[in-house]
Amino acid sequence: MSENPEQQLQFSMQAFKDQMAALNGFIDSEGLDRDDPSLCVDYSHWPQLYKATREMLEIMDKMDKSGQTESPEWDEVSDLLLHAIACDTDMKTILCALTSDQAISLAERSLSHPASWQARLQLAFVLERHRSHAKCEQLLLALAGDANQNVSRQAIMGLAEIGSANVSALALDHYQKFDKSSKIACLQALFKAKAPELPRLIALARNDADPEVVAMAERVEKFAKQLDG
Repeated sequence: MSENPEQQLQFSMQAFKDQMAALNGFIDSEGLDRDDPSLCVDYSHWPQLYKATREMLEIMDKMDKSGQTESPEWDEVSDLLLHAIACDTDMKTILCALTSDQAISLAERSLSHPASWQARLQLAFVLERHRSHAKCEQLLLALAGDANQNVSRQAIMGLAEIGSANVSALALDHYQKFDKSSKIACLQALFKAKAPELPRLIALARNDADPEVVAMAERVEKFAKQLDG
């Protein structure tokens, strides 16, 4: 006799939990930092975890149990999913398996629940793929204000990709606060967005103390002139 959908869901959730317990056991045995577990690239059981996660997410999606705040099943596994996403920074397989509702729900949860900055970074990376969702820009704006510059930078790049009108002010502010990588990303974001404030940022970057920032400013200015020409 085949299992009914609820039984399938409970079985898949338990399989996912078992795989996450195994991953956490590896993290502890290797002495890795569970708040920044991005060194899990050497974990040998990713295929099993990927399989369990995909099966659970697919069943939840079919049953309309995922991305729904009123779903106790989704609530039960959301924090574990955030932890899995934080660990899966190499292949991003779990991140790419999320539906729009699932990605949006986890991004919302990452803002209000304790979560690794790696999870917020990965969600900022993937949100632009779900730009048709009504909450996409709102969440990218929230992540752009993250105290971690990696998260903030990625969210600004995402805002540029979706054509947000807010990207210019955020990029100019971000440029003043953070380091070389973020300054270069801000130049790229305003170039991508074809923002009218790009010449202002180029002028700032041309006077930067870091030669790599200056070089990027000159490169972006050249490309912008070619597009205008």
